[in-house]
Amino acid sequence: MQTDFFTYLSDTVDSIVNRSSHDQRNREALEELDRFLSDINSQRELPDRIDLGSGPELIRKEHTELTREQIEQNARDMLEGQRHASVNAIERDIEARDTKFREQKENAGTAAQTAREATEESFSNALQNVNSDVLRRGLARSSIAINRVGNLEETQAREMTRIGEALGREVQRLENEISGLVHQRERALADFDVAFASQLTNKIHTLQNEHDRRRNDVLVYNNALAEREAAAEVNRRVQEANIYRTELDNRIREDQILGGEEGRSRAIFNEMSRILEGMNPRDARQLIMTNHIFRDNLSDRDFFRLYDRFTR
Repeated sequence: MQTDFFTYLSDTVDSIVNRSSHDQRNREALEELDRFLSDINSQRELPDRIDLGSGPELIRKEHTELTREQIEQNARDMLEGQRHASVNAIERDIEARDTKFREQKENAGTAAQTAREATEESFSNALQNVNSDVLRRGLARSSIAINRVGNLEETQAREMTRIGEALGREVQRLENEISGLVHQRERALADFDVAFASQLTNKIHTLQNEHDRRRNDVLVYNNALAEREAAAEVNRRVQEANIYRTELDNRIREDQILGGEEGRSRAIFNEMSRILEGMNPRDARQLIMTNHIFRDNLSDRDFFRLYDRFTR
């Protein structure tokens, strides 16, 4: 665009006189041009990939794996109180029976002693009666008196023997009972050990089954969570892909509206022309000669067209 001397002089004067307002308009014009270029250039770039972020982390169940030895020890610990009570019950029963038999033995001895004393007293009374009777009849030294006393003594001896033998048999029976308690205790404890071993085996089996069931339940639960997380991840990626595809389609449509690269170049040239035309011609000339924004965003052909238009 060629200008005469008077027009150039007028533009120069206007540029100097109204410098402040021109500078403000020029800055606003360049900012507007920069926004336009940013928008149109962004249309050439691929849209950013959408990241919807990972979903909430699902809380998994925990399972403490136990060894066979730990399960067996747990079973023993759970039955220890019962085992201790059962052994104590056997010991108390044996102790009570031992005490009873010893008391019976002592009572048998006391009863035997009482029976002896009663026999002696009865013999003493009977002997006194015999002596009185033979004296009264004058038969104190007769064979009759001697025979009657002998009969009493023999009867007393037999009774004392009977009492002693009965006591001996009872004492022997009770001592056999007492000595038998040792074997009964051992047998009762042995029988309990057999029963306890079976009970312990059942308890171990029960605990092992419960442990395995809990492990399987936790595994199934955690696997279900993993499947839910995987499905959520797939859904998230599908959503991101759909959003990206929509953005990409929009960019393609915008590019088609602009007419591709040629349309884009034409739009930039027209916008720059509009911006420069709105400026003071002297400012427009100075700007296109010094600001790189024009050279960087135009082809050689369009730049020189614009340069030629606003610097002549």
